[in-house]
Formats: sequence, C-alpha cells, structure tokens
Amino acid sequence: MQNIDRTIAPEIKDIENVNIRQPQRSKLSNGVPVFSFDVSEQDFVKIELSFDAGSSYSEKALVASVTNKLLTEGTKKHTSSEIANIIDSFGGFFETSISKDSASVILYTLNKYMNKTLPILAEIVKEPIFKKEELDLFLAQKRNEHLVNQERVAYIARSSFAAMLFGENHPYGRILKMEDFDRIDRQDIIDFHQNYYLNGRLQIFTAGKMASNTLSLLDTYFGDMEFCDKVDTQITVPFKPSIQKFHQIEKDEAVQNAIRIGKPIINQQHPDFHSLRILNTIFGGYFGSRLMTNIREDKGYTYGIGSGIMSMRDAAFFFISSEVKADVTNLAIDEILKEINLLQTQLVGTDELNLVKNYLQGEFQRSFDGPFALLSRFKEIHNSG
Repeated sequence: MQNIDRTIAPEIKDIENVNIRQPQRSKLSNGVPVFSFDVSEQDFVKIELSFDAGSSYSEKALVASVTNKLLTEGTKKHTSSEIANIIDSFGGFFETSISKDSASVILYTLNKYMNKTLPILAEIVKEPIFKKEELDLFLAQKRNEHLVNQERVAYIARSSFAAMLFGENHPYGRILKMEDFDRIDRQDIIDFHQNYYLNGRLQIFTAGKMASNTLSLLDTYFGDMEFCDKVDTQITVPFKPSIQKFHQIEKDEAVQNAIRIGKPIINQQHPDFHSLRILNTIFGGYFGSRLMTNIREDKGYTYGIGSGIMSMRDAAFFFISSEVKADVTNLAIDEILKEINLLQTQLVGTDELNLVKNYLQGEFQRSFDGPFALLSRFKEIHNSG
C-alpha cells in the first residue's frame, strides 16, 4: 500500500480537453426529432417534450405560462388527482417548465413502466381540458404571488429593467399588470394549446438508460402529431428601448435598494460570445469576481452582487444585479461604474485571465456531469444554434 504524504498538496493540472458526448439522433414517423443519451446504469429515464411555445409566443401576458402549467391539471379521461396517482403508482412524476422561447413537459419514469406512463404523457399533451375551475384557481394563486412580488425591490427592478431594454409592448420586455389577470379567458388557453402544442414545433430529448423499445413507444404516442419544422418566433413587435437611461423607482419602507444595470448585447449565436462570457466572469460572473471583491468584500455594501448574460433566441442582454443598503446605493453604483471603466482601460492580467479560464473549464465539465445535466446542457447548446 502506497503511503501518501498529506503535507504536500496534490498537483494542479490544467484541463487540456473536454470530451462532449453526442446524443443518438433519430426521427419519429412525422419527422419530430429525437435526441437520446443512453448514459445510465439505473433503469430510469427522463423524457422531455420541448415546444416552441414560450412566453414570447403569446400576445397576452400569462397565456403561455398558464397553458403550460394547466396541462397536468386534467384531461378528457382523467382528473389531475387521477393523473398524479397513476404516475406515482408507477414510480414516476411530471414537470412543466417555460422560458421566453420554449415550453416543456417532462416525464421521469422507470423503463419497465414506460408503456403505462407514456400514454399519460401523450394524454396531457393532446387532450387537456383546461377546466375553468382550474384556470380560475391558478390565476388566483398567480395574482397573490404578483401582489407579493410587488413588495420585492429585486422583482420590481428586474421587470422595469427588461421593459427599458425592449419596450413594454415587446414580449421580452412585457411588465405583468394586475389587469392582465382579468384579460385571460379559457378560449385563450385552448387556442394557444392548439396553435403551439398540437400544431407547433416539437423536439424530444431523452436521457438515462434507454430501453430497446423507447423510440417505438415514442413513435406510437407522438408520431401522429402535426409537426412544424420551421423555427418561427412569432415576434413582430419591434424593439423600443427607453430613451431614459436612468430610472429610479421609489418604494416606501424598503430597507434595501435593488440595482439593475445593463444593455442589449450579442447572443450565443455570435462568434464573440465565448470571449464575452470570459469577460463577464472576470467582471461579476463568479464568487471571486471583481464586483464581489470590491463591493462585497472590500466595501461591505452588499451580501452579493453579480453580472450575467441572458441569451434568448432573438435577443440578449448583459446585466449587473445587486441589493444594497439604502444609504450606500449611489456609492455602490459609483464602484460598479469604476470597475467597468477599469475593464475598458486596463488589460486583464495573465494570472487573473488563466484563473478564470480554468474556472470556466471546470464549470463546463461539471455541467455535463450526469445524464440529466448532460441533456440540459446539450439542449441549451442545440437550441442556441
């Protein structure tokens, strides 16, 4: 047995290359693409149906998210509780999710019960009934959430910031208002489902231990759906950024102030995006960033501050976000602008640059750790073009 000298730190090695596993690509009878990762020994699989049905596709606020959420709340054959009990009895569960550009319905299931759980997945996608009672209940819950959010300075700043970047009438900049809850009716949900779930663009992503009959079962239950292969964002409203560059929103009795600074920027399809990501990480993209070092550790103005890049299909923006003590708001903004100026006028040192590159390489590797993480990362890269 080899003795290890615990007083000597292990050697630190650079990451020379990362092997990214590629999925098996196939198609259903109707042309729907299927991307599969057979990367697990456990008899469990994730099946994600991804539709071009994100919030930017609906003319009215809330319609896309309400449609996505209510899919599992009852079908022509089963109530929501019956659906939950059936899936639970076979050791599986459902999730729904939505972003600006896409919406997903996700099934986690054991392979041996896939012939029992896939029909339920197909049922909630093809035959939801969107009961008025369920719609009213969900809208009441969301209305209460919205009232709570209106007391949170971070939420107010984030919403107002998006509206300033894109315009209040643009799907990416739309601000949710109380009257939006009264503008939705059941027919809006039915129409959106018909247009973007039953007759829209569908992609299927799977990960886990792939059974030999997975593709044939998917074809049985989803190979008969209408399929549109065209990527069409449906966004016809032009960007209308605010002429006003500084906007202060007063919030009585707020202990902290939320700061949001940023601008429109290149998205993931641009060849310079990777370099931009490195720059963002140096500036405010990880715990050791310049913003954290200056404004949190040195000045003590906040518990946390960071920057990021939000990339959508048709736009992207760079942002800086923090909540600071009310009496140091202007000082914090001054320090943020100072750090921006330093990046513009002084070259990044070799040691700092190499540190961030190694950090990003490690994060990149970790983002592919495990079948479900691998699937999510691939989907993000694939959909970004």
